[in-house]
Amino acid sequence: MKPKLKRFVFLSALITIVLSSCQFGRFVFYNFADIKDYKVFPKRDLKASTTPFTFLLQQNQNFLRHL
Repeated sequence: MKPKLKRFVFLSALITIVLSSCQFGRFVFYNFADIKDYKVFPKRDLKASTTPFTFLLQQNQNFLRHL
């Protein structure tokens, strides 16, 4: 193969791998995060949990005085 053809094939393969639908490809193509990313990337609808998480309430409200 000619050197120019080898270089073209190599660069074509490299670009195809880098700019595929992977995270690195997206970073190269879209660069840094900004306010318009919601228009670019897919969204996922979130559903409320049937058993929501709650934090335990502190029994002793004066716990800072004991520190």
